[in-house]
Amino acid sequence: MSNKKESGFKSILEAISLMNKEEKDTLIGNLSRMDAQLAQKLKANMYRLKDLLYITPKMLSEFLREVKTESFGNALKVEDEEVRSAILAKLPKSIRQDVEFYIDKKVPKSHAFEAHRDVMAVFTQMIDDERLIISKDDKTI
Repeated sequence: MSNKKESGFKSILEAISLMNKEEKDTLIGNLSRMDAQLAQKLKANMYRLKDLLYITPKMLSEFLREVKTESFGNALKVEDEEVRSAILAKLPKSIRQDVEFYIDKKVPKSHAFEAHRDVMAVFTQMIDDERLIISKDDKTI
């Protein structure tokens, strides 16, 4: 994908992230009738674990109750070091130590990617259920 196309795609993802669930569902539904492949790509890339940086501590606690510590640690293995460090910095010390234990534990790469998919499925579901609200500009109302 060229830089211009990738930049446009990222801009679309950014705009979609500001929509509520009903608006997202309508947009993705309409788009899937016109371009199913693009709709699927948007849906698959709509959220990233990096978005954990933009939720409240209370929401983060709720998210952590929904995912297994081992899965979360393995999922973080496939994230960039900068993202992983920023997420770890948001965690309470005891949870961070548990997650770091699993980050340091060796597992097959396929296992880490599977854990990432599982954790992202929980994350996405919680966002869709509006139990997590991503607010990059701190303007949650």
